[in-house]
Amino acid sequence: MNQYIIKTFGCKANMTDSQFIEAELKKKGWTPFRGNGDELPLLYVINSCTVTNEANKQAKRALAGIKKSNPNSIVVVTGCAAEIDRLGFGSSCIVAGNRDKPRLTELIIRKFEERLGCRPHDDNMQSHVEVGWPAVGETVSVFRKADNACGKTRGFLKIQEGCNARCAYCAVPFARGPSRSLEVPQVIKFVREIVNRGAKEVVFTGINLGQYKDESGDRRTDLLTLVKRVLDETAVARLRISSLDPTEITSGFVKLVESDKRFCPHFHVSLQSVSDGILASMKRRYRFSAIKDCLDMLKSCRPFDGGGPVFIGMDVMTGFPGEADNVFDEVYRLLSKLPWDRLHVFPFSERANTLAVGLPGNVPVSKRKMRAKELNRLSLKRLVERYTGVINSVLKDVLVESISNKPPRGRMSGSYLNNMLIKPSLWATGHTGNYTRVVIPIEATNGRQVQSNEIVKVTLKGLVIDEQGFDVSVIGEI
Repeated sequence: MNQYIIKTFGCKANMTDSQFIEAELKKKGWTPFRGNGDELPLLYVINSCTVTNEANKQAKRALAGIKKSNPNSIVVVTGCAAEIDRLGFGSSCIVAGNRDKPRLTELIIRKFEERLGCRPHDDNMQSHVEVGWPAVGETVSVFRKADNACGKTRGFLKIQEGCNARCAYCAVPFARGPSRSLEVPQVIKFVREIVNRGAKEVVFTGINLGQYKDESGDRRTDLLTLVKRVLDETAVARLRISSLDPTEITSGFVKLVESDKRFCPHFHVSLQSVSDGILASMKRRYRFSAIKDCLDMLKSCRPFDGGGPVFIGMDVMTGFPGEADNVFDEVYRLLSKLPWDRLHVFPFSERANTLAVGLPGNVPVSKRKMRAKELNRLSLKRLVERYTGVINSVLKDVLVESISNKPPRGRMSGSYLNNMLIKPSLWATGHTGNYTRVVIPIEATNGRQVQSNEIVKVTLKGLVIDEQGFDVSVIGEI
């Protein structure tokens, strides 16, 4: 039996690409590896990320581990790291960058047929096909059909690809090419298909989602206009968008959250820093005043039908060149005062051929990691405060995504679990519209059967605090 494993690193756009690859493999008769008996998978696909040096290393460690444990397997490395560091993965695998993803299954089948002796060996299989990036209007090979969104509860739809910005620290534009957008009629068509397949939630993803624009019709359509049209013209139960810059989150999005309960009250802000000097060095297009205005606006939002307060997540980079001790102290102080709920913190990582490599004021790696831990502890404290304040409240919109016998990782607290005589044998996990992560002990359902892809109402009874992962879940009782 031809079985495969797909390992995905990085962003939601990569997750979407992996879903496409998986769907194409299934069409060709391949099946996911189940780990039965002594059989090993024949194929591994590593969908890599290059946002940091560590991300590059993760993909290379994954390749080395696979070749050590299963040397006879076929390994395909694709994604952003494969696009800009093809030679770095050696000759023991097939390297296919982002430009090659549309023909990835063809490459795999060809290699498999070579192994079986059905096709002569092709010495060019290890080579990257040097094709140019698609033009803005050439979307067929860039965006994936909705029937390839494999999630049963949540469908990821990539509506934008590439990036026209040239931030000083970022290699992604070299790995993804210029910004291109999926035309509005195709977006609506694909959303309908995802909904018809049973998914309750659709997530719009992109490399730089705020750059979405469709100029194919009589007038330009931006992201906000697209979201409104999708809500008006489809039956999607929940629509979520991925990260945006602070200046891209306009009052129009806030009004939509307040008027339509299907638009999720959850915003992830691609922030990077709150220091004006650092933002200027990064070549970001906003300053602290715009950040504060954006966050204050979001915090004042009152979601439709009592959908809970808007959840605000933010990307923060620490240790960028020029971030002296006093600058970091100011960053910490400003972040402590701003309204937000969770930080996604990562230390600066030098990427080849980016402007940041030559900037003065280098911060030692050890100090970058130390600062990241400080900000992660601040984030955990903020999350605990947010969720402690909603204990015993009712959440009406928990989308159950999975049921497992593995308990959630972390320290549990709360009245329900403290009074339990028997530990739960099964846990349901899901998210609300505002991205509150909820875990439900099956013993807390009062005999009610809970199924994946069901939206349930729960009463919050406690917290699960993961101090290693700097994350918090709430414990729900039906």
